[in-house]
Amino acid sequence: MNKSDEILEAEAPANVGGKHNKASRHILAFLLTTCVLVLCFSRPLYALLHLAARSELYSHILLVPFISAYLVWMNRKRLPSMTAPDFRTALIFSSAALAVYTVPFVFNARMGLSESLTCAVLSFVFLFIGVCGCFLGRSFISAITFPLGFLLFLTPFPTFLIEWIETGLSTGRRPSTSLCSNAQVLRSSMKICIFFCPISHWRALRNAA
Repeated sequence: MNKSDEILEAEAPANVGGKHNKASRHILAFLLTTCVLVLCFSRPLYALLHLAARSELYSHILLVPFISAYLVWMNRKRLPSMTAPDFRTALIFSSAALAVYTVPFVFNARMGLSESLTCAVLSFVFLFIGVCGCFLGRSFISAITFPLGFLLFLTPFPTFLIEWIETGLSTGRRPSTSLCSNAQVLRSSMKICIFFCPISHWRALRNAA
């Protein structure tokens, strides 16, 4: 073994250790930034938890973060290593979050508490995706696209959308039964979507493996 081979063998563990330390710093920075983000949105998130606890329509919201995290953990062996920050994704979703967050202030007289909560939660989800892009990299984001998109189910429907859906469902029904049946159909549809989407994703991952 010549001298150059000895130098390469000595440098290899150092390179591996350096990459491991860099990844650890990225994960730590990601977790700290996520905690700061949660603290900044603590009021709307608390309102969201309160809504989910007292509403049958939004009871699924309590499960969404755990389902998303489980989908990532389930695919952990196939996740790529974290790469350079994807500032483009971070900028796009941060800009979208800012635009959505300012909507209640622009249309303050026309929006109620439900619409304001919808905008705040949607802004939180967009900012979280931006944070993921900033610290995890493009390839990692591509691998967890579905779990990140699944977080959109955290967003409650605005009042006007619920009224529009119920109006469409009540077409051709008697007024005495439309309200109860519409609520049941809407709740059932949400639950089916919430549980069917992760199962479909799990089956796709299993077939890909």
